[in-house]
Amino acid sequence: MRLSIITINRNDAKGLARTLNSILPVLANDVECVVVDGLSSDDSVAVAQRLTAGMNNVVIKSESDSGIYDAMNKGARLARGKYLAYVNAGDEVVPEAYRRYLEFMRAHSADVFYSKTYLRSLEGVNMGVHERHPTQMNQDTIPHLTAAVRRQLFLEQGGFDQQYKISADREFFIRLKLSNASFLFFDDVVAIFELGGLSSSPRTKVENLRIDRKYGFISSFKYFRRLLKMRLAGQVQS
Repeated sequence: MRLSIITINRNDAKGLARTLNSILPVLANDVECVVVDGLSSDDSVAVAQRLTAGMNNVVIKSESDSGIYDAMNKGARLARGKYLAYVNAGDEVVPEAYRRYLEFMRAHSADVFYSKTYLRSLEGVNMGVHERHPTQMNQDTIPHLTAAVRRQLFLEQGGFDQQYKISADREFFIRLKLSNASFLFFDDVVAIFELGGLSSSPRTKVENLRIDRKYGFISSFKYFRRLLKMRLAGQVQS
């Protein structure tokens, strides 16, 4: 199995259906889909089962978790692919572009493949293209929606650090970069990221400040000064 596309979901049956409808056309003998559901109280599991009925390269697991990154780590353990990609409920791949991306992955070797993603508002408006590279980790992360990480490396690194509730993906890719993992860029837009989730919340700024301080992108003085400004502006609680 070359690639496992992992989808995390909780109580978003509509978003999950949209995501799966984009993923299923790119599945192949060496590409599987792993759905990790957090015991949804809506009909998410039934939707996943209906859309994937009769397909052998699909895994559906529904159980409680302690947060999105716990679920994402579980997905990695359930996966059989050499590489892991995360396309969570509400997000989509662009099937034709993603097929080209898969051919690129089959023809090359790297610890991490990554590409570009469209940004879409909750109202369905295209907000442009997101492109970041490992050299820009002090500013932002590579588009995690497009990343395909070597599973063995993911597990060796301990997966996502669950002390971060929103920005663990950014911390993870910084960690990989500092461990001298190899990154290979595919120059196309292969996915659509829906803005407005956890990663778009004000709390993201606080976690990113913690990560910046941890890895020396900012000094402790700047960290506390920026945190104080955010508290005075009422963006975060004291």
